[in-house]
Amino acid sequence: MFFIVVWVICITSSFAISIVVFSKIGYSHKVLEENLTYFYNKKYKLDINFAKSFYSTKNGLIFSYVIASIATIIFFVGFFIKYDEKYNVVSFIFAEKIFMILVLIYTWSLIVSMHKLKFKNYKLYQKYFKEQDDSWEPYFLPLSSLNIEDKKFLMVKKYLVDENIKIGKAFQTTRKDYFVPMYSYNKLQQILSKFKYQNTKLLFLNNLFFEKPLSLAFGERIYLDREQISYIYHTICKSLNE
Repeated sequence: MFFIVVWVICITSSFAISIVVFSKIGYSHKVLEENLTYFYNKKYKLDINFAKSFYSTKNGLIFSYVIASIATIIFFVGFFIKYDEKYNVVSFIFAEKIFMILVLIYTWSLIVSMHKLKFKNYKLYQKYFKEQDDSWEPYFLPLSSLNIEDKKFLMVKKYLVDENIKIGKAFQTTRKDYFVPMYSYNKLQQILSKFKYQNTKLLFLNNLFFEKPLSLAFGERIYLDREQISYIYHTICKSLNE
């Protein structure tokens, strides 16, 4: 009986974790779709690396196989360690077949759902890059076109010198506003300093601003617009060249 209890706990925990992981991946793909649609509709050009987004899907598929394998191993090992004559072998084999079918259905349902998300976003990704032409404008506005004396740049300037101010992601639910802090300016500089090549640093910045163009903020409801994001981007790029 002990091995059955342990098995149930392990399987329940594993499946619960997998559901959380896949929910997170599903949300990431939803955000990816929203952002691609935003940049496509606005005709904004941006150098983006999508490998990270599609790599997370691959990890999710591998994770589902691992869950199925762990569940099967625990079931077999647990049974044979605790096996004695009071167990009905025929019933065990029948239960094992049902269990394996359920595991396969669960695993493949996750795999199919991830492939659908990946395929949908990959088609949108291809469309975004194939249809770009000279009429599209860069997402980051030229520094010379920004009126940095405007009041809305005050918070941005504070961010560049105050360690306590962090850039992050803000979002709203029906009940509450949320803000998830990510990087102070110094922390962002430290992260960039770990990259060896300049192009890699710029690609990291592009991905950061691409992933959260509509939710980048300094706090709840303190959202950044395109001009503010452009100013931060150019300031960081300038510091990289110094």
